[in-house]
Amino acid sequence: MSQKSKTQRIKVLNYLREHKRASTLELRRDLGVMSPAPRVQELREMGFNIVTHYSWQSDEQGRPHRQGVYVLFGSEVEA
Repeated sequence: MSQKSKTQRIKVLNYLREHKRASTLELRRDLGVMSPAPRVQELREMGFNIVTHYSWQSDEQGRPHRQGVYVLFGSEVEA
């Protein structure tokens, strides 16, 4: 796994620990992680309980997007 992936995975995990949930657009906008789904999948494979819900949200230009909303349950596993 690349160092960039590891860094992004840690950013996503810390964000989820702080906010308990995050949408794809939030992770892109706030963290600069353009493809959060693979990072979330890696976190799941490491033992984190992250559930994905789907919703429609508008981006900064007002265009609607169906996106994942990731919810972290517990966080006792270490990255």
